[in-house]
Amino acid sequence: MKCDMSWEPILPFDVTFLEREISTVDLALAHSQDHSLFDGKSGLILLNYYAYKSSQNDNYMLRVEQLLEESIDDFEDNRYPLNFYAGIIGLGWCINCLIKEDCKTFSFLEEWTKNIDEVCHLLIQQKINELPLDIHYGLLGIGLYLLEKRVVPKLLLESIVLKIKERSILTASGVTWPDYVGMKNRNTSELEYSLGFHYGVCGILSFLYRCHQADIKPEVCKELILSSCGWMFRLKSDFNFTNTFYPEEINKDGIYIPSSRLWSSSELSIMIIFLLSGLKFDQKELEIQSSKILERSALQHSLSVMRDHDGPLHNQGLLYGYSGALLSYNYFYQQTKVPLAKELALSCYNALIKLIQEKNYFDPYARKWIRDHSLANGSIGIYLTILSGMSKTPPCWIQGFHLPLEIV
Repeated sequence: MKCDMSWEPILPFDVTFLEREISTVDLALAHSQDHSLFDGKSGLILLNYYAYKSSQNDNYMLRVEQLLEESIDDFEDNRYPLNFYAGIIGLGWCINCLIKEDCKTFSFLEEWTKNIDEVCHLLIQQKINELPLDIHYGLLGIGLYLLEKRVVPKLLLESIVLKIKERSILTASGVTWPDYVGMKNRNTSELEYSLGFHYGVCGILSFLYRCHQADIKPEVCKELILSSCGWMFRLKSDFNFTNTFYPEEINKDGIYIPSSRLWSSSELSIMIIFLLSGLKFDQKELEIQSSKILERSALQHSLSVMRDHDGPLHNQGLLYGYSGALLSYNYFYQQTKVPLAKELALSCYNALIKLIQEKNYFDPYARKWIRDHSLANGSIGIYLTILSGMSKTPPCWIQGFHLPLEIV
C-alpha cells in the first residue's frame, strides 16, 4: 500500500528552513558517538528526503543515498548491543518509509532489508533476555519493523506479545514501582531501569495497539494496553519517585525538580493514549485526561528548568518532551477541536523552534552526553515532529495505526 505523503503542514516549511536544520544536525553528528549515530542519521536522512520532495533538487537525494550507505556500513560494523538495537529501529524504519514512498529510487534497499529480517530472527532467538533494554529497543523495534512491512508473520508477532506479557510489569500482577527498580538479577543500574520503563511503556502501547488491530492475541493486547495507560497516569501523578534516581535534581532551596524523563515519557504516552482513543476513551474522557496533562504540563516547567539546571537529563527531556507534547496536543485537537489543545500545540512548536535556534544549546564544547544523545535524538524527535505533527491530515506513520494489515 503506497504511503500517502500528500499532507500539507499547518505551519509553512520552506527549503531554507530545512537547509538550516540539516546543517545543524550535520554539525552535531560530526561529534556524535554510540547509538546517537543511528538515531541522528535516520533523522538526517529523512530531513534531506523532505528537502528533496520540497525542492526537487537532486543534491538532496544524493545526500540521502550517501547517508543510507554510511548507515548500513555503521550498522553492520557495530557490536554494541544498544547501538545494535537502536540501529534496527532507526535504520529499518527509515528504509521502510523511503521504500514505501518511492520504490524505484530506493529499490536497491529492498535486498538489504533481508539482512534486517535475519537480524530480527537472531535477536528473537538469542538476544531477547540479555538486557532490560532489549524489550524496548530490540523486541519492540523488531515488532514495529515487521508491522511496517504490512506482511506480518502472525505467529512471530504473537510470540512477541506473549514475551512482553511474560517480562512486563504492566500486567495486573501487583508489582509496584519499587519492586521493579529493585530488580538486580540482570546486573543493570537503576537508571537503566528507569530509562527502559519509559521507553518500554510508550513502545509497548504502540506495538500492542497495532497487534490488537490486526487481531493478534487481542485480549492479551487489550489487557496490557489498559494497564499500561493506568501505569503512566499513576507515575505522572507521583512526584516523589523522581528522587530515587535523580537526587542531584534538588535545587538550592531543597525543592525537587521534576524529572525531565518523567515529563518526556508522560507526554509521549499521552500521545499514544490519544491514538488509542477509539479503544478506550470517548470525547468526554479525553477531555478529562487532557486536564491531567495541563495540571502538570512540561510546558509549565521545562524552559525555567533548562535555565536553572543544565544537566543532561533536562536537555534530553526537553527534546523528547516537547516532541511528544506537540503530537499529543495536535492529535487531541484533531479529535475534539478544543481550542486550548491547538494553543498548546503551537506553544510546543514555538518552544522547539527556540531550542533549535539557540546556538549555545548546540555548543560543540558542551557535555558529551548532551551533545551526543540529546542532539541526535533531537534530529529525529524534533524535526520529524515538526514536519509531521502539525499536519492537517495525519502523515503516513500515524495513518499506519489504522491501515489494515495482511496476516500470513
